[in-house]
This record gives sequence, structure tokens and C-alpha cells, in this order.
Amino acid sequence: MSSGLLRKYAPDDVAIVVGSQAVTGLKEGTFVEADRAKDLSSLDVGSDGEVTLIISPDQSGFLKIVLQQSSPLNDYFTTLQVALQARNMAVAVVPFTVNDKNGTSVISAKQSVVQKPVKVTFADKSEGREWTFLTGYLTISAGGEASL
Repeated sequence: MSSGLLRKYAPDDVAIVVGSQAVTGLKEGTFVEADRAKDLSSLDVGSDGEVTLIISPDQSGFLKIVLQQSSPLNDYFTTLQVALQARNMAVAVVPFTVNDKNGTSVISAKQSVVQKPVKVTFADKSEGREWTFLTGYLTISAGGEASL
């Protein structure tokens, strides 16, 4: 049954920080996505119907951020990519945090790296630049939104 309370969500109240940089210039639409690389659990069913629950210890995952082509963060993320290619891990490895100030959702990793160079397209309108960061340990706390 509904609580009858209104809940608030405003996309500009989602704070994203990568390394030391607050992320700005986000593309309209879905601008951030995080997920684990593998399912937390799965089932193994034997030929006789016996079922085993498998709980994966794998906590690796990814964070995708979609920037406007004009965002200054494209330069920063390119710097991280170039540092990784040069194996300058002191520069290439960065933490990230996504904090939904509308509610209680928080996504974070203490260490992450750029997966690959960003795909670049040009068109008759501003394009998006989708950056993916990989991490060995992704924390996702998907909470609800605050009431008004």
C-alpha cells in the first residue's frame, strides 16, 4: 500500500567525483551507470535435479559516465587513459564516488582505471563521450529517495 508521500528526484543532485575532480558536463539522458561484473549468486543444477547455490566472491565492476563532448572532464579522463597506457599508476588509478543527494544511494570504489580510449563521434549536434572505469572492488548501495 502506498505511503501517500511524495518523493523527490533531481538529476542535478547526483554528485559524481572521479579522482579529485567533481564531474560536470553530463550528457542528457542516462549519464551514469554502475554494475558488478558478475552476479552475486547463481544456481548449479545437477543432472538429478540437486541444486547448489553459488555465491560469487567477485566484487569487481564498472562505472560508466556519459559526458557532453564539450565537458572539460574529457581532458581529465584522457589524461588518466594516457597515464595508464604509460603505466604511470600513480596518476592512472583513481577513486570514484557517486552520491545521490536526493536519497541514500551511494556507489564507490577506492581504485579504478579507464577501460579504453573513448569512442569519438562528431555530428550536427553535441555528441556524448561514454567513459568506462573498471574497479576490482565496487560498492553499490542502492537506496530510496527522500520524501518531501
